[in-house]
Amino acid sequence: MSDELHVDWAGAGVVPAGGDRRLADAGFLVNAEPGEVLGLADAAAGSAARLAGAVYRASAQLHRGADAGVRRQLLALDAARYGDRELSVRITAVPVNDEPDVRWGVEWATGSRVDHRLRQVLPGHTSSVCAVATGLVNDRPVSVTGGEDGTLRVWDLITGQPVGKPLTGHDGDVLAVVTTVVKGRPVAVTGGADWTVNRSGIGGGSMR
Repeated sequence: MSDELHVDWAGAGVVPAGGDRRLADAGFLVNAEPGEVLGLADAAAGSAARLAGAVYRASAQLHRGADAGVRRQLLALDAARYGDRELSVRITAVPVNDEPDVRWGVEWATGSRVDHRLRQVLPGHTSSVCAVATGLVNDRPVSVTGGEDGTLRVWDLITGQPVGKPLTGHDGDVLAVVTTVVKGRPVAVTGGADWTVNRSGIGGGSMR
């Protein structure tokens, strides 16, 4: 685990304030709405809160669609992956409505594929992602991605949520994408394996 994220809660002796205090609460991590947790994680100041945020982000793309019972399992495993066994134990002990008490705990986990710098995973493409660009939609930063599944997807980089529906139009892979502004409106220009270049308004519709 990164030294800058390590904290010994047993000997910390300091109760964090505000958002940091909530991130230190294992019950909050398990039961709160993911968007609320991620918002606090972005503003975390103390080392324990930043660690909790990193643990939460490790599987954030799964937390949104998971119930609290599944989220508890994911978080306990990810805390162990970050080397914080005490946090893993506290998460495992969180009671969840309509779920039995957990009778297991994470004994060990490798942390070779976790990185505290991770902020979001943007799932959705059903095949390889070939092209990525960034832009602004309504003054909010977005990522625009094109894939081998023939779709163009737009993501809000603050929330990690999709903006509009996937855009279609290429008959094959989307190999390149750039963003620009045309008459005050954000657009994406894409090149595909079908030898065509398409333009679409970012946020919904079809490529054309």
